[in-house]
Amino acid sequence: MFRKKRGTLNADLTETVIGEGTLIEGKVVLKAGLRVEGRVTGDIECAGDVTVGKTAVLHSNVTARDVRIAGTVHGNVSSGRKLLITPTGQLFGSIDVQTVTIMEGGIFQGTSRMEPRALPADALHSKREQKRSKPAKESKAANG
Repeated sequence: MFRKKRGTLNADLTETVIGEGTLIEGKVVLKAGLRVEGRVTGDIECAGDVTVGKTAVLHSNVTARDVRIAGTVHGNVSSGRKLLITPTGQLFGSIDVQTVTIMEGGIFQGTSRMEPRALPADALHSKREQKRSKPAKESKAANG
């Protein structure tokens, strides 16, 4: 009755937990979310969100939709949306994200790259229309 259909993983759910005291070595690839409280050595590729708990230590490059770091990450982080480093979080590596938040006490040592967000086509169109509808300053001076 509560069984999910195969192949319908939801990227919004945390499907996998690597518990405290657990060591994973090797590449980890997931279609849903991941929470790490243990240790991981190897890259992490996640279609959902990755949460690095307070007790977690990663020696990994992390690619995910959103990344939240409360533990320690040695490696690069690439996020399609946002990166949050909490007061207990430590990140030693480069980041490539749209948005980054580092809370007071959080540590980030590395380089960052942030791509500007593309405006939706409607927003671009309305900005162009606003510019066209404003009279030029020169014509105001000439008429007045």
